[in-house]
Amino acid sequence: MKNTLQRICFVCALVIGHWSLVISPLAANTPLRNPRISGDTGGVVSGTFTVQSGAELALASGAIFTAAEPISLANGGTGAALTDPGADRLLFWDESAGAVTWLEIGSGLSISGTTLSATGGGGGAPTDATYIVQTPSAGLSAEQALSELGTGLLRNTTGTGVLSIATAGTHFVEPGAITTSGLTMATARLLGRTTASTGAVEEITVGSGLSLSGGTLTATGGGGGGGGGTLSLARWTALGNQPPASGFATFDTRNAIPVLDFIDSGTRTAVFMSLVPEGADLSSGLEVRLVWMATSATSGNVVWSTAFERGNTDLDSDSWGTAVSATGAANATSGIVTTTSVLHSSSEIDGLQVGELFRVRVQRLGADASDTMSGDAELIAVEVRAR
Repeated sequence: MKNTLQRICFVCALVIGHWSLVISPLAANTPLRNPRISGDTGGVVSGTFTVQSGAELALASGAIFTAAEPISLANGGTGAALTDPGADRLLFWDESAGAVTWLEIGSGLSISGTTLSATGGGGGAPTDATYIVQTPSAGLSAEQALSELGTGLLRNTTGTGVLSIATAGTHFVEPGAITTSGLTMATARLLGRTTASTGAVEEITVGSGLSLSGGTLTATGGGGGGGGGTLSLARWTALGNQPPASGFATFDTRNAIPVLDFIDSGTRTAVFMSLVPEGADLSSGLEVRLVWMATSATSGNVVWSTAFERGNTDLDSDSWGTAVSATGAANATSGIVTTTSVLHSSSEIDGLQVGELFRVRVQRLGADASDTMSGDAELIAVEVRAR
């Protein structure tokens, strides 16, 4: 009959979520209709089922699965009603959704056959960017490998970042003696530091009383004798005079002090001799200091003249250098001395050198219009100093 249910006896064995059906008897290609399985859901069960045309196999109430529910994860299924995604996908568990679903292939990945591959560098740094690496890399196209540079100090190029090996003497001071180091400094200077606290090396200027020549630092002005040195090169009293044959200043005393008298009506001369001390600095010239007083005058001026003679010529005749003059005023008290300085430049000392014999000539130009003091000028002492 059309609606007659066909019943078939079977033995169904359930083993951990899998059904094993043994159906007998049933002719080949005979459709099953509206199947139903009854019995326990565990172990080995026996029962009957019916199959309705076009229906899917469904379990009765209490069975492991029905037509309306997918096989759960606990029973070996997906727990989801999946459909054909129409493209290569991966099956994965979506924790946020709490379900199994399809995973799409994003950028940087591709599926070919059954192989999943990373493409485009895997989303990391771009391969065509510029990098500094130790050795060349086949995966990069614009890297600079340090192994291809020579040994030395690295030098960065501003703007490009390209590295190169620095050149000694151009980009840095090459190690070695300070005289060949490439450092520069002003002439006649010493290296040191005068600023308080630790810091950079400074240039120290050579001051008065010292000279630096040919790599040698020398004390000048008497060799730096006691009291921190002196600029005085020679000193004489009236007793040191070596008068010329004529026109000489006359020797006298005042209160037992030896003096040389220079008259006001003409030129009178006194001469003194000495040696230039070792270490003397003659580069700026010399100063002649004349210590004198008036015999009786309390006003007026005296014109003095001095000249040097270098002792490297025939001493049988005079060979004076350039004469230089200066004017000094008498003190308002005739017994109080006046000191007059006569300044000679380095070109006005007759080429005098350290260690040489020399003479200095002292004259009063009494006939000069600027010499206005009446009476004798009494010279007490003479000093030659480095300027």
